[in-house]
Amino acid sequence: MSTRAWASGRSASLSTNCVRSRAASPPPAAGERKYTAVRAAVRGCWITVLITDITTARRLLDEP
Repeated sequence: MSTRAWASGRSASLSTNCVRSRAASPPPAAGERKYTAVRAAVRGCWITVLITDITTARRLLDEP
């Protein structure tokens, strides 16, 4: 089973075997560009764990 990872610039990639062999782990999501997607995932109950920056967390918590 391969556990190779590849990274370049601002993105990273793992082999599908590596992803399947590990327990589900949440990807980090932060910043203005990701906010709409993070908000939709939270409101839609699509995620149970969120790793984000303090600014995004506060913005999510401050919304009605």
